Amino acid sequence: MGIEELGIPALPEPRPENPVPFGVRAESGAVRGPYQQSGPVSMDDKKVQERGKPERKLALIPGLKPEVPSEAGWGIVFPANAKPEVIEALDPLIQWRKAQVGNDPLFKVFKGAEGVIQGQSAATWLSSKGVGLAPVDPENGVPYHLILVGSPVEIPFEFQYTLDLQWSVGRLDFDTPEEYRTYANNVVNYEKNQILAAKTAGMWMPANGDLATTLLCTDVGAPFFSRPLGGRQGFTLESFFSAKATKAKLGDILAGRAMKSGKPPAILFTGSHGLEVAMTGAADQRERQGALVTQEWSPGQPVGAEACFTAADVPADADLGGLIHVIFACFGGGCPETDNYPDFGAQPKAIAPAPIVARLPQRLLTKGALGVIGHVDRAWNFSFQSGAGLPQNQVLKGLIEGIMMGLPVGFSMDITSLQWGTLAAQLGVVAGPGAAPVPAALANLVVARDDARNYVFYGDPSVRLRFS
Repeated sequence: MGIEELGIPALPEPRPENPVPFGVRAESGAVRGPYQQSGPVSMDDKKVQERGKPERKLALIPGLKPEVPSEAGWGIVFPANAKPEVIEALDPLIQWRKAQVGNDPLFKVFKGAEGVIQGQSAATWLSSKGVGLAPVDPENGVPYHLILVGSPVEIPFEFQYTLDLQWSVGRLDFDTPEEYRTYANNVVNYEKNQILAAKTAGMWMPANGDLATTLLCTDVGAPFFSRPLGGRQGFTLESFFSAKATKAKLGDILAGRAMKSGKPPAILFTGSHGLEVAMTGAADQRERQGALVTQEWSPGQPVGAEACFTAADVPADADLGGLIHVIFACFGGGCPETDNYPDFGAQPKAIAPAPIVARLPQRLLTKGALGVIGHVDRAWNFSFQSGAGLPQNQVLKGLIEGIMMGLPVGFSMDITSLQWGTLAAQLGVVAGPGAAPVPAALANLVVARDDARNYVFYGDPSVRLRFS
C-alpha cells in the first residue's frame, strides 16, 4: 500500500499553531476547542526544571545498565495500608525479581511503614528513604525500576509523574487480587520460559475527518508508514489507517487474526480520539472513559457502542502474551479527579468522582500484555508538534523504538520525562521575572509541558521485548 492510499484527509492550511485537543464527548460527539491560558501559570519545582537542563539528562548514573537487574535493581512500592492478599498475589513476580537481582541491597519491597502514606508526595517519600530527586544510584536505597501498586487514590498520578522524572516507574491497579496474580504469573512465564518476541509491529489509526485525527495521521502515521517504524530494528510493520481502523479490525489485531503472522504484534501503536464520559453517569464513566474512538464515528455524532473500543471489546480468545501497547488517546491511560487544563484561566473543575486508571489497560494486562503506555487527561498535538506548529514526532518515535531495541519499557519512557523537564525549564525562562511572554506562546508551553508529563506506564517497568 502506498502512502497515497492511506485515506488521510488533507490538512488545512495554514497549519495550526495553537494546542489542538484530542477526545470526544460521548453524549454529544463534540470535541473541545483550542486551549487558551489567561490566568496565572503554575510553575514546576526547580527539580523538575533541572531535569531538562543539558547537564542533567541522565536518569541512571553512568556505568549501570537498565536491562541488567543486578545493576539497576528492582523494587515494588505499596500503599502503607495495602491489603495482604494483594501483596501475596504479587509474590511470584517479587520472588522472580529477587532471584534476578541477586543483591539484597538493590532489591526492595516497600510496604507498611516503608510504603506510601495517604497524601504523601514523591519527594517526601524519597526523602524518608534518604534519597533526593536526582540521577539514580540504586545503592542509595531506592532501586531504579519501581512498580507502584494501587489506585491513583492511594498513590496519586502526581506521585508517579514526579518519581518518573528520574526512576523507571510502572503501576499496577486492579480490582481483585486474582488480577494481580494473573499479571505476575504472565510476566514470570514470559521470562522464565524465555519466550521470544517476533519483530512485528502494528499501527491502527482512524481518520475521522476532524482536525485532531488528521494532524495525527499526517504527522505521525504517514511518517511512521513511509519510513517504517522499527525498520532499523528489523521490525515488520502492518498499518491499519482510516477505513481500515474499525472497531472490528482492532479486535482482530489483538486476536492476531488481522496480522500476517496469525498472532498479535509484539508492539502495537494506536492513535485516536479517546472517549470523554460525563461524570454524571459514574458507572458508565468508569467503564468507558478513555475508550478508543474508532473509524465508525463521524464528527458531531454521539459516540455509541459501535464507534468505540472498550475493555469489554478485547476478544475473549486474545492471547496477548508479550504485547506492549502504546495508546495515544485522551484519557487512554486514566482520568484525574480535576481537569488538568481549565479553560480560560478558570479554577480546575471536577471531571470524575475520583482519579481512575482506564479500564482498557487493565484488561490488556490481564490478557497477557507485558505493559501499556497511556495518557492521563486530554492528549494534545504537542506530543508530535512544536509550539510553532512544526511536526516533530521524535518523542513518540524514540519511545517506541527504544522498546523495539529491547530496552526496558520504563527506561524507554525516560524520553517523555526529559521532554517534561525541558519544557518546564523553558516555561521558567519565558514566564520568569521581567519576562513579557506572548500569551499564546505561554499557553502553548503550558499545554506542551503538561502533555509530556501525563504519560504513564502500566506494568512492571523492567519488562522488555526479548528477541534472543
